[in-house]
Amino acid sequence: MEEKTAWLKCVVSQYGDLGELASLLFMELGAGGVEEGDETLAAYFRPEEKEKVALALEGFGAAHSLAVKVEWEEIASEDWWESWKKYFHPLEASKNLWICPTWEDAPPPRPEMAVLRIDPGRAFGTGGHETTRLCLELIDECVHREKMDSMVDVGCGSGILSIAARLFGVKNVLALDMDMLAAKATRENAGMNGVGDGIETYCGELRAVKGQWPLVVANILYQVILGLAPALAARTRKGGLLIVSGFLVEEAEGAASYFRNLGFSVEQKRDMGPWSALLLRKD
Repeated sequence: MEEKTAWLKCVVSQYGDLGELASLLFMELGAGGVEEGDETLAAYFRPEEKEKVALALEGFGAAHSLAVKVEWEEIASEDWWESWKKYFHPLEASKNLWICPTWEDAPPPRPEMAVLRIDPGRAFGTGGHETTRLCLELIDECVHREKMDSMVDVGCGSGILSIAARLFGVKNVLALDMDMLAAKATRENAGMNGVGDGIETYCGELRAVKGQWPLVVANILYQVILGLAPALAARTRKGGLLIVSGFLVEEAEGAASYFRNLGFSVEQKRDMGPWSALLLRKD
């Protein structure tokens, strides 16, 4: 009997010098892992996500005047499992977070660390991308320093930031995304990690959400962050914290200036590779 396709491998090339942005776009789209070649980027998606990804890549090329080349390859379930095992290993994502695949029994370096489990059947980002790592580090530090009781995760993707926050002790998290598949993946991944009861998912726009939070996190593309900036400001409680990432180091000052005009002060700017994140406090 023919084996059912479990994943599609999307290989892109001819993206000029925008490889980092293309890689982040893949992660924003919920890629189950991104591989970098000499002149290519490859990411893995579920078959039902192909149309969404193709449209996003078409828009990416048009926005940057690039003739991005896109190729698709079917990956059988067994092949995907083996390639994922080679690709992903346990990761110390922040001071208090150990991310570990389900097929490994590697204890965290320190016993007090929270353990976040993932498996390849859930299209779960690995937490290895620099912008995700930056957000995880800042969430970790903020939650353990100020004991946040709630958080909103804007553009939650597969839910890694929301789940980490719950594991750190945040009681209630709102995970928001425009993509219905992202909301579904977040619920599944949260359940697998035993924190589903404290995470509410919402598929829709941030502007439609009512309320304010002591901690707001948005790890999305630079242009999207600027477009959402007024809504992000409105959802951040007075004296609360806003973590934003998804932009390059050279874009950080522009983002900081924009949020200063919305009543925020910059508590910290943190870089990792070519990427940057800002920790902002609402005055």
